[in-house]
Amino acid sequence: NTTTMNTDNNADATMVKLVSNLDDRIFEVSMAAIQISQVCLDAAGEVDGDENEDEYDNENVKTIPLDVSGPNLEMIVDFMKHYQKEKMNEVKFSGDSFEMEVRQKWYQDFVSHEKLGGSEAARKKYIQLVKTSDYMCIQPILSLVTFKMKCEMLGRSCDEIYEYLELPKDLIESHHPV
Repeated sequence: NTTTMNTDNNADATMVKLVSNLDDRIFEVSMAAIQISQVCLDAAGEVDGDENEDEYDNENVKTIPLDVSGPNLEMIVDFMKHYQKEKMNEVKFSGDSFEMEVRQKWYQDFVSHEKLGGSEAARKKYIQLVKTSDYMCIQPILSLVTFKMKCEMLGRSCDEIYEYLELPKDLIESHHPV
């Protein structure tokens, strides 16, 4: 029987499993790391005092099912684990340069085109991360990704912004008088 230990004395070493309902991928993470997600915190606390055996695995670890794809959940878990070690500085949305506003290298790399497979793949991943972080109520990811997107949209035309955000064509036409 393997026990997972968290060596941070200030952190809660209790582990939970985040499960993708879309592809059944499972990620084990500490309760301390999920503190940035209100959805995970709420789900982890749902059984307090009223335990439901279906919410625990055979190792007595709380399982939290999420309507998130495995690849997106993997990125979210990586973010949670890193954020627990090094909190991200607040994004103030005041500047036009991503690198000048977000100075922590790990967070810059988290949303870099290189890490995400090029500019088009990164743009699509940003949209997925915005939806996922909104669904999971993770403000630091939402702030990071939306600021990155804001910086990338600066100087673009309305049509280019609609395309970047994958907004429907009929929405574009309704906002552009003939």
